[in-house]
Amino acid sequence: MKSTSTLVTIVAAAAVVYSADAKKDKDVETVETVEVVEVVKTEDVDAKLVTSPTYWPTYSPTVIEDDEPSTPKGFLGNELIDVPELGIRLDSSLTATQIAKAGQKVQLKDGNSNLRWHNWMDGASAIALPNGGHVYVSNSEADNGKGGVYGLYFDKKGQPHDYKQLLSGTTWNCSGGKTPWNTWVSCEEHSQGQCWEIDPNPSSEHHDSPQQTVLGGKGKTIHMPYVLDLVLTRS
Repeated sequence: MKSTSTLVTIVAAAAVVYSADAKKDKDVETVETVEVVEVVKTEDVDAKLVTSPTYWPTYSPTVIEDDEPSTPKGFLGNELIDVPELGIRLDSSLTATQIAKAGQKVQLKDGNSNLRWHNWMDGASAIALPNGGHVYVSNSEADNGKGGVYGLYFDKKGQPHDYKQLLSGTTWNCSGGKTPWNTWVSCEEHSQGQCWEIDPNPSSEHHDSPQQTVLGGKGKTIHMPYVLDLVLTRS
């Protein structure tokens, strides 16, 4: 890629301003600035030679040279592999199994669930349970009071064994958030919406009674994510 006259003009102008300031302050070195301007004026800008960050803005993309062909990597640092049956790419250290699909019953370890997997899935989280298992809580952003929250329960071996609705009668349950005490706050994304706290632990006294929180106020605000920032102080 070749440098353009516009790029040269921008760099030169910036250098002049820098040099003008340098005249006011004798301690500021101007040699480096002059060299940058000369390089841009007399040499072609090759994208292969550009490293990040660049000294001046450029029109060409930053390209990092690599002697070996690059291999896509997952967030765990391993090679990404294709999983054609699921239509995804996955870190090579992980495995994936489809156990649920919108509108269909969930594949549990002892058979299918009674309920069908909810539509309009949105905010979700995995929450640990006292028995060593965990629950995947997921919002449903259905309208007209058909939204809510659902829970998919896994045992300590990671096998799904139950799927049920944890909150019903709500609308447009968009995002939400997990609390430090392992409950889930689900937020309704409409003008009369509320923020509901759900305890997915079956042994909890509040498991069957989701609580409307003060976050929802008088129900005149659209709610989406929930985040709790804990500030711990020590004496």
